[in-house]
Amino acid sequence: MTTASGEELDLLGLFALPPGALDWQQRAACAGHKPADDFYPRLVNRSRYEPVSATATALCASCPVRVECVRFGLTSGCPVGVHGGFNMGAKPDRERARAWLAESDRRTYAEAS
Repeated sequence: MTTASGEELDLLGLFALPPGALDWQQRAACAGHKPADDFYPRLVNRSRYEPVSATATALCASCPVRVECVRFGLTSGCPVGVHGGFNMGAKPDRERARAWLAESDRRTYAEAS
């Protein structure tokens, strides 16, 4: 794509992440987990999803990178899937995830002080 002035525009570069930005995913408790259905609750009707599976809930609860996963789920713009035990497709879960992350950040800051 070119700009109005004729310069080449690198669209992929606009969305590129820095090297290593997603390395935490390799340490996730769910890395390589099958079936992926456990992490993608089905939409039951226009506004309600199936509950997050017990498998996903258990894996996320003990995950060493849960904070990074929740933060990624909230900031990546990905509208579906379970991140850190929260279904990012369901508004109530996203709100709970934000509150959980804020509390986690508050505890981390308090411990570091």
